[in-house]
Amino acid sequence: LLTKRNIKSVAIYGMGNWGCDLFDEIKETEIKIKYVLDQNNKDLEKVIKVYKINEKIPHVDAVIVTVLNNGLLMIGVPSMIIQAIRGVIFIILVCASQTRPQGLPARDN
Repeated sequence: LLTKRNIKSVAIYGMGNWGCDLFDEIKETEIKIKYVLDQNNKDLEKVIKVYKINEKIPHVDAVIVTVLNNGLLMIGVPSMIIQAIRGVIFIILVCASQTRPQGLPARDN
């Protein structure tokens, strides 16, 4: 999905279990993980640049959000629903980063 959308660089927001798993999966692809966003993980700085959410961050093609997972699991939301929520958030972030045309294209009759 990322390469189909011409996404070449990403950041991961939230480096809990799912964030770390995602990091391991993406680093084996041609997509570059430029940095991660995490509040409490100093150990990661040995591996990749870590920013806090309130810091100015460099541009990436997409930010992948993983922070919803643990909180939603703790209150009993099924993992299938969490995956759907993550997918929707990812799509919103990808679409928000795309340049949109000023008007609709002309329709040929």
